[in-house]
Amino acid sequence: WAVAILGDLNGDGWAEVAAHARDSDDWGKNSGQLYNIWGIAPPVIPLGDVWKYDDQGSDHGEAWLESDFDDSQWAEGPGQLGYGDNDEKTQLLDENPNIPTVYFRKTIELKTQPQWAVLRVIYDDGAAVWVNGKLVMSQYMENGFAFDQWSSSQSQTDNQVSVIELGTDSEIPLVKGSNTICVMVKQSDETSSDLSFDFQLETYLDKLNEESPVQGLDVKMTASDSRVGRSVAVINDVTGDGKPDLVVGASYATIGGMGRHAGSGFLYRGN
Repeated sequence: WAVAILGDLNGDGWAEVAAHARDSDDWGKNSGQLYNIWGIAPPVIPLGDVWKYDDQGSDHGEAWLESDFDDSQWAEGPGQLGYGDNDEKTQLLDENPNIPTVYFRKTIELKTQPQWAVLRVIYDDGAAVWVNGKLVMSQYMENGFAFDQWSSSQSQTDNQVSVIELGTDSEIPLVKGSNTICVMVKQSDETSSDLSFDFQLETYLDKLNEESPVQGLDVKMTASDSRVGRSVAVINDVTGDGKPDLVVGASYATIGGMGRHAGSGFLYRGN
C-alpha cells in the first residue's frame, strides 16, 4: 500500500489522504484501486506565511513579547524571510557590520483549545520562540536574549530546522482565541553572510501514542492483499472522539516472521 496526501479535493479546508494498492497490480481483487480515506487539517501557520518583522536595529527589550505590543509600524512579508541564500521571498536588511537580532511576530485566532501542537522552525543562526509569552524553543542562544548579543554558535546548515512538540510532556501554552507567536533570530557574528527564518504550526485536538502498537485487532479488513502483507481496516471509535478510526496493519507479515513490522498495527485518528 502507498499513502499520499492529495490536497483539499472536496473544498472543506482539509487535505484528503488516499491509500493506493500499488503493489497488488498482479494479485488480489483490490489491484490498482485508490481509497480516499479522510482529511488532515492544514497547518494553522503554514511555511511561507506572512509575518510582522523588525530588522532595523531597534532594541525592543522584553516589551515585544507582550500580546498588546504595538507592532503596527513594523514591516511584513511572507517566508522565507532573510538574506544571503537566494531562497528568500522577503529580503531583510543586510547591514555591514551585521545587526545582531531580528524580531518576528504573528497573532492567530484558534477556534478550539488544542491538546497538543507541533512547531517547525527554520533559522540561521540562532533562534528562540515564545508562545503567549512562554519560551518554548531556544537554539544557540546561550549568550542570552539581549538585542546586542550574538548567537552562541553558527547553525549547522543554511536552513537549520528544529521540531518542537507542545502539550505532550507539559501544559500547552496555546489557548482558544487570540495567540501571539514571537520569534527572535540572531546572527553568529558581525560578518556572517546570511540569515534565515520560516515557521510552521500544526495543532491537534488529541494525541495518540505513536510509539505503541495497536493491540487486539480482531476486525474484518475492508481492503486487503495478503500477498503483499498489508491490510486496511476501518474500526470502531477507539480514540473516544465519536469518529471511526483507521488501521494500516502488517497482518500477513506475522506468518513466518517476515518483515520488521510483523504484527504491528498503525492507528490513524478518524475525522
